[in-house]
Amino acid sequence: YHTDITGAYTWNRKDTSVKFFLTIRNLFDNKPPLVPGTAAPRYNFPTLSYYDIIGRTFTLGARANF
Repeated sequence: YHTDITGAYTWNRKDTSVKFFLTIRNLFDNKPPLVPGTAAPRYNFPTLSYYDIIGRTFTLGARANF
């Protein structure tokens, strides 16, 4: 399992609105669970179908309305 977190702040001034945001995916950098190997029974591989194997990622951005 992994934890995602998102934070945002909106700054308003006259006719302008700017929203800043930060998203962190896989906050605790958990590794995906292992799946028993079928071709080689002694080797276990990370599951690729439901879990991202990249690890922790960050997204930082801003959206503006004028």
